[in-house]
Amino acid sequence: TAQTIVDGWLHTGDVGQLDTDGFLFITDRKKDLIVTSAGKNVVPSELERALVADPFIDQAVVYGNNRSFVSALIVPNMDALRSKAKELGSAFEADGDFLCSEWLESFLQQRVDAAMEPFSQPERVRRCLLLSRAFQLEADELTATLKVRRRHIIDKYQTALEQLYAASNEQPVPGHTD
Repeated sequence: TAQTIVDGWLHTGDVGQLDTDGFLFITDRKKDLIVTSAGKNVVPSELERALVADPFIDQAVVYGNNRSFVSALIVPNMDALRSKAKELGSAFEADGDFLCSEWLESFLQQRVDAAMEPFSQPERVRRCLLLSRAFQLEADELTATLKVRRRHIIDKYQTALEQLYAASNEQPVPGHTD
């Protein structure tokens, strides 16, 4: 108890915010923080909530620990995108696990940029990978309560994430691994 309650504060390992009435809202676990290579602490769940609020995005996993910028793995709303593709007369293409249509990447990056406006520059998702299917319980990507298993998903798509950062000419941080 003495280690948990310090100076009248209960140290739970949670991240929260106080509203205007002084009520505390728990928003994430501290252990889920991303620390960029510049030392900026980023709460991935806040970014993920902002992303999935967009009608064209169903699921998102934010990534960027020890990286120069934050990226995301995004599962688009396929029905909404098919309708948009039909409206635009554009192709809807996938290459294995990822969607790869140029118009689609541009369209969704604009949506991501708009969702990131309330956040500071270092916190914003700058690049993303578009997955061709939703996260699945059978693939061990979701818990039994259908929560995204961030670490498992990041490990699964690590090679593609490395390529994303390499394509952005990011220099690795010496002594850091993901």
